Amino acid sequence: MSRFELVVVAATRVDPGLSWRFSTFGPYVPAMSESGEVAFQATLADGRTGAFVLGPCEPRALLAGAGKLASVESHPDLNAAGDLCFYGVDADGRTVLFFRSAAGELRSEAGSTSGIIQIGPAGPTMNEAGAVAFRADTWRRDRTAGAGVFVLDGHGIHAVDRRGSGEVHGLPVVDEDGRVVYRHDLDDGTEVIAACRRGQPPLEVVRTGRDFASLGRFPATGPAGLICFTATLRSGGAGVFSWRDGRLEEVVDAGDTFESIRGALVNAADRVVFFATPRGGTLGIYVGLHPSNDRILGFGDSLLGSIVVDFALNPVSINRAGQLAIRVAFADGQEAILRVDGRCARLHGFCWRLRL
Repeated sequence: MSRFELVVVAATRVDPGLSWRFSTFGPYVPAMSESGEVAFQATLADGRTGAFVLGPCEPRALLAGAGKLASVESHPDLNAAGDLCFYGVDADGRTVLFFRSAAGELRSEAGSTSGIIQIGPAGPTMNEAGAVAFRADTWRRDRTAGAGVFVLDGHGIHAVDRRGSGEVHGLPVVDEDGRVVYRHDLDDGTEVIAACRRGQPPLEVVRTGRDFASLGRFPATGPAGLICFTATLRSGGAGVFSWRDGRLEEVVDAGDTFESIRGALVNAADRVVFFATPRGGTLGIYVGLHPSNDRILGFGDSLLGSIVVDFALNPVSINRAGQLAIRVAFADGQEAILRVDGRCARLHGFCWRLRL
């Protein structure tokens, strides 16, 4: 029997028995909370966008078109307390960071006092304490625009790394200790994964050069200071690597099984989920090195009466228990938000359970 069970949290072309009729979930990823809720951006059949949360509790949504929220423009992220964050366009046409507290208060953070020109791209991340990490364009000393990494917490907005040069990639991830992990490139093309806490200089975790030819754009964090990332080696091949307290280890070696590894996520037990292409196969999501037994789903798989042609997830899409949230697109034009869960807690309202 398969170890994986899929729950269809939301889908297009169906009536889910909810108050909303979904048109599309693209191009953003869903997020997975520690309480088992899934948050995602969606466009409704009437053209409105919103941030939606479905799970064991009552479904809820923040719909654009009323008040200061004009549209939702990124994936949302959430914590177990019910706090929610995302990028959106406000009533003045600016893309800003929105934060809604568990109590229901919605506020926008334009960040003008921090020298921010434009928030984004790639979406924010949030930890259980409600600290939010995000990318933004900021003014450099020469008055040209450059990318920076910021954190919003109880002390306001703080620049973690205001790039004087180079470029930031992917999305910054804030861990439970408030440390922000991100990838940036130097002017000479060197790729670096760095970690930084408020009030401290960035710590360089790893860089390309002696051992690594390239680093993945989306590093992930785990418990007790763990940082996980994908990389290709100068000697050839690729893998998933972990770093903790200065110790670097290879977690997954592509070897002869996989021709490429695109990204990796990690849960509280230091278990890695990665997306990769096996030799002679198609891109899929894996929990181990066996190309069939350890595959969750991937391109070309049959599901919901059609064929999988696309999927999306990133470091916000896993929780400490290892539950995953995935956006999937199908050959017939249907889209779905799936949850991967061995225990499959009961969802409020609509869901389908699928045995693989």
